[in-house]
Amino acid sequence: MSSGGGRTTFRRPSYQRGVGAKRAIPDVAFPASGVYPIIVRGQGLLAGGTSAAAPAWAGVVARLVQHEGGRVGFLNPQLYRIGRAQLHGGPAVFHDVVVGDNGTSLAPGFSARPGYDFATGWGSVDGAALLDVFPGR
Repeated sequence: MSSGGGRTTFRRPSYQRGVGAKRAIPDVAFPASGVYPIIVRGQGLLAGGTSAAAPAWAGVVARLVQHEGGRVGFLNPQLYRIGRAQLHGGPAVFHDVVVGDNGTSLAPGFSARPGYDFATGWGSVDGAALLDVFPGR
């Protein structure tokens, strides 16, 4: 996940074929607005931002580990394989975000578009669909 987007200074890994010479980010997206219900000192609140999205992604991965019955290893190659398959008519595992951008009032961002983009990666994940298509199944 990334709250930014674009390319890093690292070489492009093999699982990111077709997206340039440098490592592109983000890989996946999660809502950043206050949509995650939490309890703080007995009060119900809605949390947001990467401080909420990162634990949400960790929960998806924990569920995947539980489903697979053990470690799942480095996920990025599988996420990109699944994303490319979806782009070509395969099972819908990611909610592809195609409208909007990740810009701010201080800096322009990247626009969302169909498939992988620098604003939302492959999009947000459908956890149940991910379990269904993960290679261990």
